[in-house]
Amino acid sequence: MIIDNNSIKINGTAVGSMLTECIFNFPKLWGDDTGRSLSGTFNGTLRGIFPKLEMTFKPMKQAELQSLVKLLDTDYQQLTYYDPYKEAVVTMQTYTGDYSYTVNNTDHTSTLKISFIATHKRS
Repeated sequence: MIIDNNSIKINGTAVGSMLTECIFNFPKLWGDDTGRSLSGTFNGTLRGIFPKLEMTFKPMKQAELQSLVKLLDTDYQQLTYYDPYKEAVVTMQTYTGDYSYTVNNTDHTSTLKISFIATHKRS
């Protein structure tokens, strides 16, 4: 899971060298039958695990930003990363959350943060 230039790809474009941080989340989606009984016992049906990667990008120049937003501003992305559960590099379809960045008095943006959320459960 060490981030290098090729460890994370968006639509086939390596972005590892552009990142300062990537948080790997594996949230569980539970069914409607999930909860605790009055005795405190937990019961429920696990519907799936939907990986979510939260990426923080380094400050970048305008040309780099323009290239990046073309990858982000699509309906879906193909995200490639190393999955420790599968012990392999996998590609999943994702959608993205909102993102924002700040331009200050230099020719660089501030950091840009965005989440990539799986559209299907991890198989």
